[in-house]
Parts: sequence; C-alpha cells; structure tokens
Amino acid sequence: MESSARYEKDDIIINFRDLTIHMLRRWRSIIVGVLVITLLASALQYWKDQSAYKATLAAEQDKVSSVQLEGISLANANQVLQYQRLYQLQADYNRESLLMHIDPTSVPTRTLSYLVSGDKGYVAASLYQAHLGDLTVYKQIATQLTDKNDPSHIMELVTVTVQSNQADDALADHALILVEIIAPTEEIGAAISKHLKTQMQSLNTTVTAALGKHTLGLITESARLNANSALKAIQQTNLNDCNTLRNNLKSAKDALTAQERAYVEQMAAIDKVETDADAAKPVSPSISVKMLIAGFAAGLVLMLGLHALGYVFGRRLKSCEDFSERYGLFVFGCIADEQKKLSLTERLICRLFFKKEQTLSAQDRLALAQQKLTLTLRDALADKETARVCIIGCTGADAALAPFKEAAAKNGVALEIIPSPLTDAAALEHLNAADAVILAKAVGVSAYSDICRELELCERLARPVLGAFILQ
Repeated sequence: MESSARYEKDDIIINFRDLTIHMLRRWRSIIVGVLVITLLASALQYWKDQSAYKATLAAEQDKVSSVQLEGISLANANQVLQYQRLYQLQADYNRESLLMHIDPTSVPTRTLSYLVSGDKGYVAASLYQAHLGDLTVYKQIATQLTDKNDPSHIMELVTVTVQSNQADDALADHALILVEIIAPTEEIGAAISKHLKTQMQSLNTTVTAALGKHTLGLITESARLNANSALKAIQQTNLNDCNTLRNNLKSAKDALTAQERAYVEQMAAIDKVETDADAAKPVSPSISVKMLIAGFAAGLVLMLGLHALGYVFGRRLKSCEDFSERYGLFVFGCIADEQKKLSLTERLICRLFFKKEQTLSAQDRLALAQQKLTLTLRDALADKETARVCIIGCTGADAALAPFKEAAAKNGVALEIIPSPLTDAAALEHLNAADAVILAKAVGVSAYSDICRELELCERLARPVLGAFILQ
C-alpha cells in the first residue's frame, strides 16, 4: 500500500458548495453576530455624539460674561451693542433683499387686473387685498420658486390696490383689484406672477365662504419696463440708513474704554451664537440610520469572514466529497441518524446542494449503502469463504452501522465495529486479526489528523482499506 502521504494533502482544499452549506448551517450565529455588531456600532456612535453634545452644552454654559459693568459704562456698552445689531440687520437686508437689487431706471413690472362683481363686490375685493397682505401667501410662493428667497422680500415686490367707480365704495357691486409686481429680472417677475395667480384662485374659495357668491375674473395681464423714482428713493434711504448706523457704531466704539470693549466683545459673541440658532444650537443625539446600515453591513462581512476562516482552517471532516477528494477512498454511503428529525434548514440544504442519493430517506439511503457494501465485499474477498472485516468507528457509530452486520453475514463476512485503535489497545488487536478495514467517520467530528494516522496504521499492518461510511 502506498504511503499515507497520498491521502493527506498539505494544501487547503476549498469547496465552495461545502462553504455555502457551512454558512447556511450557522445562520443563527451569523444573524446574532450581525445584530450584536450593529447594536455595538450604533451604541458607540451614540456615545460619541452624546459626549460631543454634553461638551457643547458645557461650552455654551461657560459663555457667561465675566466682565461686570455698572452705570455709564454699562450704558455706553449697551448703546454700542444696539448700534451693532441695527447695523447688522440693515446690512443683511441691503444684501439679501430683492428690492435692493432692482435697477430703478429699468424696472421689470407686471400688472394683473382682476374684476370682482356681485353682491358686496368692493368688500370682497378688499378681503382679497387683505389676504394678499398676509405673509403666509408669500411663504407658499417662496417654496415654489427655483431660487429660494425670504417670503418677506417677495412680499415687498407686490403692491395691491382696490378701485371702485361709485361714490360709496362699500356699496359697490363691482371693484377692480390691481396687483403690481416688480422684480430684479423679468424671469423672477414672471415666476411670481404665475404663482400669485394660482394663489388668487385658492383665495377665491376662502372669500366666497366668508361673503357669499361672487365672481373673480382676470381682465388683463401686462408686462413692461419703466423707470421707478419711488423705488430709487427707497433704495437710497436704505443705503443712507446703513451708512448712518455704521458711522454711529464706529464713533461709539471709539469712545469705549478697554473694559467696556471687552464686555461688548463677549456679549457680541453670545448674541451671535443665539442668533444663529440652527448652526450653533447643539442637537440631542439619536440613533443614526446610516450607522445602523453601516453596522449591519460591517457585521455581516465580519461574521461571514469569521465563519469562512473557520471552514478554511477547520481540521475536521466537512462532507462526503471532502473525504473522497482528500483520501481517494470509496464511500459506501452517507448514513443519517434515523431517529434524528431534520430541521427546515437541513431539508433545504439537502434539496439544493446534495446529490440525488443523499436526498433519499434514511431507510432508502441505508439500503443503497448495504447494496454497495455487499458488492464490494464480494469483489474484495471472493477468494475467502469467511472473512473478518473491522469497521473503525467513531462516537455514535455503533447504532448507525448495526444494520450492516446482517447484510455482510449473508455473504460470509463478519463485520466488527471497533473504536479507534489509536487510543484502544484491544481494538488494535482486533485490527491486527482482520482481513480488511472499513472506516466510519462523522462529518464535523472526525479530525483529518486521526484519519491520516489510522490509514497509516492500516498500511503498516498491511490491512487493505475497502472504503468508508460517512455519518451525518
């Protein structure tokens, strides 16, 4: 018989089918591991966010003025702070307002003329005018514009007037609503006009519910470019106010003492934090969905990697194919425990991955293995009337292999199930007296090193190895 080196391979054999089965059989531990890692990752992120949140709160609480002023010094400092706030507000308005960005010599102007007729037409028109003076209308328009603007800045561009041709306006049945829209560009003016017409139709329902039935109709819509001296005056006034506030602020700052200046700097820093609430106010930490997804992905990769390493470097028998490929011995059959009820996972694995003969019932698989054993014994021991064959078993092999004794006895072969001769001296004596040997090894239990040593022992005793039973 050749050296046992031909049985045991030093390189690692990876069977992707066996690897997949190995993963599926451990799906519970994979899920538990993924959940644990996901929770740990989320808890770690929450702890970090909580620490940062507490640190930010502590820093905010420490922002208390350490400079104490009284009397005239406090009044001087507060005056500077007031000038500073007013100047900042005016400068921000001049920079962001749409009104301040219109060229007064060429103003894109659009006019919408609506006729209101019916009972109390003038009253209804006045109600429309009141609604168009509500900031809520322009908030809705601002959300629909491509360039997001402050609703109050849009509201400044719209002027609404009501006209009637009767002496007593309150009794008039007809009234005219003139809506004038100015804008920095014709595109912005057209967009505001479009959305404002939609808002007028929405307001029609509200006004009808309040005053009763009447009609609202758009008579004309015009667009033109014209000079606007009133707009120019408003813009100049805003610029002058900003310059005046800036000069007052500079003069007041120059008159401050060093202690007053320190107080102003501290209070200005606090005001800046309070004003920019969205950016500076600490947000209470919460569980991040992104971190949950990242933790789940990391846990899945880690658990699959750990189980893959367990499969690759595991030194125990993995499957029937693993035994045949590694040792080159004939396998009579994969014997299952008849008393063991297969789980849903095991049944699924059998259907998807096992060969047809391995998906048979335990009784059919047992009969097929007995048939293979009988044919092998006839061929190997044909020159002997009676023969003795030892089955080197493993833990729990006796009950599973007992049915084979009767099948072998009919062919004049006495099967004897013995424990591993590596650890049992009596078993070694039985092996020495046997005519042939059959191995019985269990998937996930029998170690490669023990199988190799048993084959080496059979080789030294010149006992032929007919094949093997694999227990699942």
